[in-house]
Amino acid sequence: KQALSQMVAADTPVGILAYDGDEPVAWCSIAPLESYTNLRTRSYVSDGSDTEDVWSIACFYIRSGFRRQGMTTPLIEAAIEYARDNAAKIIEAYPVDYDSPSYSYMGRIGTFERLGFEEIAMAGTRRHIMRLQL
Repeated sequence: KQALSQMVAADTPVGILAYDGDEPVAWCSIAPLESYTNLRTRSYVSDGSDTEDVWSIACFYIRSGFRRQGMTTPLIEAAIEYARDNAAKIIEAYPVDYDSPSYSYMGRIGTFERLGFEEIAMAGTRRHIMRLQL
């Protein structure tokens, strides 16, 4: 929470919201990779290329009552458009397999594949590193 508060205070992009009418019901974290200290400092996140134009989808939050209703795909589509509008050239994401018992807040690999992301590496045994060239 503290890191997110600091990003907001510094006018760093922190993501996009989905609404049901006037009420926010879902969030997708999308921001420049450089703004995520915990991602930026892990060697598995990037292939060593310049990260200046790389944006990351780090996680999702969908409010109870709105889950399992297909909200992840439109959130990712909106995140792609948002990153493109802000001059991103690459988007990285870190989803897990469908049978993973945890980390579903990072998205599922099949959803990203359907939207054109390609796997570039693994981070541990469950998390995939996927990229979309814009």
